[in-house]
Amino acid sequence: MNKYYLKKQALKRFIYYFPVGILVGHIISIIISFIYGNGYYLTCSPQFINKIGNEINALILQTILCGIIGSSFASLSIIFEIEKWSLLKQTIIYFISTSIIMMFIAYNLYWVEHNINSILIYFFTFAMFFIIFWIIQYLIFKNNINKINKKIKLK
Repeated sequence: MNKYYLKKQALKRFIYYFPVGILVGHIISIIISFIYGNGYYLTCSPQFINKIGNEINALILQTILCGIIGSSFASLSIIFEIEKWSLLKQTIIYFISTSIIMMFIAYNLYWVEHNINSILIYFFTFAMFFIIFWIIQYLIFKNNINKINKKIKLK
């Protein structure tokens, strides 16, 4: 694949998945509110609201950053279409890129406490979810390839 195609696909994914990031961020805020809100909806972390100055501006900024998370994860997935790279190299680069973006945003939105223990726990949790989702996707793709190969053998 040529570089123009990869850049075009990455940009398309960035634009299309911005609303997906917003949706996921909203769903997560509902879950967090359900667990910690005592019947109230927690739009953002109190520390982030204090840092920004008011709840509406904090919510707007958090919404934009959630969109950027969705866009970044989607557009960076183009890495897996670089055929000259090994799956290991693709995975490592994707993991490093997404973990940096995720940690930067999570830290600035105060989704993670600003101490080394919380940061390490957050990173470990991110890594575990990444590994689980990677294995699931790998098994799905491997199963699909096996099905295609079986159909080819039958012909």
